[in-house]
Amino acid sequence: MVLPISEAPQESQVALLAEYVQKHGDQDFLFGEKGQWGNDVGEDCDVWDLIYTVHSGVISSCAMPEDLIGAAIDEVRDWFDERTRQILNQYLEEGGYSLRA
Repeated sequence: MVLPISEAPQESQVALLAEYVQKHGDQDFLFGEKGQWGNDVGEDCDVWDLIYTVHSGVISSCAMPEDLIGAAIDEVRDWFDERTRQILNQYLEEGGYSLRA
């Protein structure tokens, strides 16, 4: 049975951002053997996963599209607290992005 498009499950925006970083980030630096930095981004699709993904993108010089970052922020907006908001904003600022959580 095929679901109508409006009822089809949508992939998490955090997961989409993680896939983008995994594809466009510095492969030698980030995504290697299990347990290395960046290997498991996009698995939990929560606030910490977003923070980890953005940080991975920034340190691997991956130019992440702001619309994709914004959609991921919007997806988990209700789960931010002041600490996680500050951490994400710091990484966004370090990466030169104008977006803030």
